[in-house]
Amino acid sequence: MCRSSRCTRGARAVALNYHYAGLYRGAYLLNYALAILAVTLAALSLVLLGQQHTPQVAAVTGEEAALPHGSPLLPVLLGLAVLKGVIVVMIARNTHQATHENWNDKMVDYRYLAERLRALYYLPLLGSFEPPSAAPPQYASRVVRQSAVDWLFEAIVRSVSPAAFADRVSLATGQPVPVPRLAPDAHAGLLRLRDHWIAAQAEYHRRLAHTMNALHRFLDTWGRRLNIAVISCVAVDILLTIGELTHTLPAPLAAFVSANLAWLVFLAAVLPAVVAGLNAIRFQSECRRLADRSAVIRTILRGRDGTTTGGRLLAVDQLLERLAVARARPEVDPGSWVAEVLRQTETVARDMAEEVGEWSVLYAKELPEP
Repeated sequence: MCRSSRCTRGARAVALNYHYAGLYRGAYLLNYALAILAVTLAALSLVLLGQQHTPQVAAVTGEEAALPHGSPLLPVLLGLAVLKGVIVVMIARNTHQATHENWNDKMVDYRYLAERLRALYYLPLLGSFEPPSAAPPQYASRVVRQSAVDWLFEAIVRSVSPAAFADRVSLATGQPVPVPRLAPDAHAGLLRLRDHWIAAQAEYHRRLAHTMNALHRFLDTWGRRLNIAVISCVAVDILLTIGELTHTLPAPLAAFVSANLAWLVFLAAVLPAVVAGLNAIRFQSECRRLADRSAVIRTILRGRDGTTTGGRLLAVDQLLERLAVARARPEVDPGSWVAEVLRQTETVARDMAEEVGEWSVLYAKELPEP
């Protein structure tokens, strides 16, 4: 694999991961939004019936079998019924497509492949052509197995000659002969590892943790507010009903309640559906768990405190200091630091592979029907 090909395949895997992640997340967001809309339309149908004159109210209570022939409400109710039917069909089709096309599995697979391909930007330049893979989850009954992705990755690696990572040099043996030479540079490898892998991934997980925590707080806050609104609507409905039964409501208020009671019923029906949808989105998106995992990965990479260096970044900085001290004293310099740098690089590669491997547990669930 030449370097340009390596970039192309890695970018392709990343693009496919984002594509299927968007499909999967968009599918369950659309399903819950459509379910809330269906409940809203059903409640609106009841409100429209309740706002009619006596014949229509009698039809709702069962005193009359149907609306009067030619009522202008009939086309509206028919339109709402058709819309509800279309929504139900859309939910069923969306769920069937997401489940049978395995959008969540493909999202996990391509993210895992992209992370394993990322290691090829660093390890082959240090002489290693076998990046570490993630250990399979031992205690999860439902996971997305990565065997096929590992086979694909190994096939890609086997198709590459190590000479693709080498430089062409000429050997003066009577007549210059250009030959490929792979000469690992320990210092350059450490700088690449620190600045382009550890620092970039630590910043990515910092942003992801912040975003997921903000989304979790948003869903949690509005879920609580809407819960209070639902309880308030039910309490008001109960109080007004008691007032009607005991004839203690003032006449203007009783007239207002009689005219608008259907809207209280509408709110009492729609708001719980919205609360259920928000809670389902919060469960399906795994905002809190993703935020916690990203915070842990960032701690592993560069330490818990944002003002001081720790984790893998500290280990790399310490190795850079040791290398600088040794090179300043050639008499104690072992000469080659490639093995030490390779060990640090493989440690980071293993951390990243294990991190994406755990996605097989988080997203090993199919899209549920609301």
